[in-house]
Amino acid sequence: MAEFEQKNGTGTIWKNDKYQEGGKQPYAKGKIKDLNGKEFEVALWIPKSEKVKGFNFTMQEPYIKKSLTETETPTEKDDQPF
Repeated sequence: MAEFEQKNGTGTIWKNDKYQEGGKQPYAKGKIKDLNGKEFEVALWIPKSEKVKGFNFTMQEPYIKKSLTETETPTEKDDQPF
């Protein structure tokens, strides 16, 4: 079975299993691709105000955890001002 590839300009948002009314988790979350193919993570929040009849929406670049080999460590060769 081939893995699904999201098309540019589209996205999928799923209900969050960890959502609890009044909690700190978003109601739904997912991933979208902009028209240039850059991927973003999205979250939908239910506003606490009864006056608002929609969702609050956040979008950010996916979190990528850096491994120890990717992080820079200072060496003695670095120029130190002290």
